[in-house]
Amino acid sequence: MKTDITKMEYLRDVERVRELQAEMLESLAEIERVCEKYKSIGLPVANYQAYVFAHLKINLTAEHGFLSRDLNLSEVVEAMEQLEEHFDESEAPHE
Repeated sequence: MKTDITKMEYLRDVERVRELQAEMLESLAEIERVCEKYKSIGLPVANYQAYVFAHLKINLTAEHGFLSRDLNLSEVVEAMEQLEEHFDESEAPHE
């Protein structure tokens, strides 16, 4: 399969997806912390945890702790990592 992507670019892209995944998990944790502040005055945090935050965690990482067979971003990263065999050590595009 022909690609114009260099191995260096591929490695940067895989690392960037990992970084973005971590940032999304951090953002979700921050949203949960902010919502928790308003629980005492009526924000239905338990509902959001069950129906929003849990689903986001399931989609973001395999380390979510829920029983699920849904695909998630961790699997995207793993699939990208498996593409490494398509790149050799040279920076020339690989066919």
